Amino acid sequence: MEKYRRKEAIARMNGLAEANVPFLFIIDYAQEVSHIEPLDKIDASTCLFRFRKAGNVAASATANSGSGSCRYTCPIEWQVTPPAPAAYQQSFDLVKQNLLAGNSYLTNLTCKVPVTTNLTLKEIFLHSEALYKLWLKDKFACFSPEIFVRIEEGKIKSFPMKGTIDATLPDAEQLLMQDAKEAAEHATIVDLIRNDLSMV
Repeated sequence: MEKYRRKEAIARMNGLAEANVPFLFIIDYAQEVSHIEPLDKIDASTCLFRFRKAGNVAASATANSGSGSCRYTCPIEWQVTPPAPAAYQQSFDLVKQNLLAGNSYLTNLTCKVPVTTNLTLKEIFLHSEALYKLWLKDKFACFSPEIFVRIEEGKIKSFPMKGTIDATLPDAEQLLMQDAKEAAEHATIVDLIRNDLSMV
């Protein structure tokens, strides 16, 4: 897939949208490099995606449907190296300081977590059962259960998800819905997305 800088990416997306051409766009976190391709031009050897019922890979495709090599039949190795507590504490303190200073009212604290596995990125993509997933060759695989926005009958709808709980707990849904902290977090993200959509 061809790479675009920010201004080129905006022009390309606007052009495809005006021509009513469905396309996939991938934008890096810093908004410096983007990949934008009409859906019918995506090379499946370099990019696979599945967004609910749409995509260039069958929903039934799995890593086990590949060759009969050990890579597909051996147990999966998965080792996670969590961040050092001191480094995480430093990040936490920085977030807390900025929240108290009024610089932000919602922050998603994330950090790099190295993972060692015997799977390739493509195999990780194929193993995933996420509703939304994407693989870019030699770059990354990513997943999400969340519908960010959907356009239906000329209306833009958002479906933000916040809150985490063990789904196997009895009455997990009710416990989550009755938790004041989780409700406040959900209300905040709904308001942020409402604000973002108001600018479109």
